[in-house]
Amino acid sequence: MEYLKLQTLIESKFGKSQHVRCYMEGQIGKVVKIKLDTDEENKRTFYYLLELDNEERSWYAESELEGLPGDRAI
Repeated sequence: MEYLKLQTLIESKFGKSQHVRCYMEGQIGKVVKIKLDTDEENKRTFYYLLELDNEERSWYAESELEGLPGDRAI
């Protein structure tokens, strides 16, 4: 998935007014890990995982990524 399509997908969910900063950090299997933003107050970075096959989307905190099973592990 090219960056522009990915950016459009993020904007469609969060809105352009949110000024969401995101980038494709890496892809393993068919899962793209996108860094959305960092919550400085709680010292947590949130990621959005997009499964490219069926466009299922899930929220994970950085610390939760380690427990993902199989090809969803980043």
